Amino acid sequence: MEFEVATESNPTIPEPPGYVNPLESSSRWYLYARAQAIRQAANLGFSIANRTEPPAPSPTKEIWLDSTLSEYKGKQKIKVEVWVPVLKEKKGGSNDKLSLRTERRSWKGK
Repeated sequence: MEFEVATESNPTIPEPPGYVNPLESSSRWYLYARAQAIRQAANLGFSIANRTEPPAPSPTKEIWLDSTLSEYKGKQKIKVEVWVPVLKEKKGGSNDKLSLRTERRSWKGK
């Protein structure tokens, strides 16, 4: 049994003899309804997932990068928006390693 190989001129290969497509036995309206149900379920799933995640933070600054690989080569051609987190200092304490160690020990209960 020899099969044809896909080429650029013929990208699809005919099915081998004896192959039966399982979807051919289903009616078109059933296939359409099933596809719509899957699309709606995926849409619902994505909308729920997007609500549970925190929104992306807005960028705090923008930087310009040099372009070397495109046809628009040059200095500062690519705009990048960057989010830099704001570090908050603890009240009444310093940020050195010793104070952080002692705070952890006292919090865990000696």
